[in-house]
Amino acid sequence: MSSPVRSASTAPLRLSKSASLRLLRAFEGQLQHLETTLSKTSEQAGGSPVLLDQQAKAIASLAKTLDLLMNLHRSVATAGAAHQQSKETNAAAITKERQDIDRMRRQLAQRLAQLNKP
Repeated sequence: MSSPVRSASTAPLRLSKSASLRLLRAFEGQLQHLETTLSKTSEQAGGSPVLLDQQAKAIASLAKTLDLLMNLHRSVATAGAAHQQSKETNAAAITKERQDIDRMRRQLAQRLAQLNKP
């Protein structure tokens, strides 16, 4: 028996913030290329229906890509904030633990000092 196959849309994806930003920049480059193509097409007399159809499909594809990238970027930012909060919570717990240890040491030192009194 083979293991179940996950579709690409449901597979978990971990991405760093810098990778997310690179993807957004790449998207911006594609958008600028499409804008340049559209302006050249509009300067030409009319446009062929085939070319207009291709450009409409490209715009629809870029719109879907932008939606996916924005969701991905949001999830990366949310994960980063959660990680930072976790680090801060852990740091606070460590600080409290150290304070408790210091307090216990002082109490133990006081008790030992009382036992050593003549």
